[in-house]
Amino acid sequence: MRETKKRQLAKWMIPLSLALVLGACGGNNDKDASESPSASSSPSASASSSPSASPSESPSESPSSSASASPSGSADAAVSTVAGYSLYEDTANQVSIEYPEDWEVRTDVPGVSFAILSPLEGDGDKFAENVNLVVQDLQGQAIDLAQYVELSKQQLPQVITDYEFVDEETTTAENGLELTILDYTGTQGQNELYWRQVITINGGKAYVITCSAAEADFDKFSEAFGNMVSTFTFK
Repeated sequence: MRETKKRQLAKWMIPLSLALVLGACGGNNDKDASESPSASSSPSASASSSPSASPSESPSESPSSSASASPSGSADAAVSTVAGYSLYEDTANQVSIEYPEDWEVRTDVPGVSFAILSPLEGDGDKFAENVNLVVQDLQGQAIDLAQYVELSKQQLPQVITDYEFVDEETTTAENGLELTILDYTGTQGQNELYWRQVITINGGKAYVITCSAAEADFDKFSEAFGNMVSTFTFK
């Protein structure tokens, strides 16, 4: 099994009221939709006889309940708290995130609320490292975080070529919400990739932030990924 990448857990602790879901996003930053990043299918969350699930503390309800809907949003609507970063506000889901100012926000990627792509580093760079958010309404089903993560892990080998589990860790955020950090590798097209996902359930919805990078370059982007995840907040 591959060695787990450096976590920098302090950077990965999510602020109050964070929630997340599962979307494996990758690709280059060509404007052609056929070359756009794509999201893996989220768990159907159709498990029966599941124990009662949602954490008691919940954010303001999001107007959007579809994981496939591309929300409206705005960049630079307020001042970023991280030097060299811009603020993106997803108004449909009532969340915001800060991202490196030379990265590109995309809201036209199927299956994700938004994706933020790094610039390509020359002609030889065929993969734009990226961070994306998926929001899935659980529609009242009693499913807890452990069950949701297990459903996700069962589906990943079906959508990721050469899928290999690397590591999993569950921790608790400052507001008491459980978070699971899931690492895995696989192949997408000609690219050998490393994914890190932060997953939680809150207010009847599952939320996943997915960080995707070329496997050889993950450590190089780890600080940027950590900064972005740590600035993800609800309105």
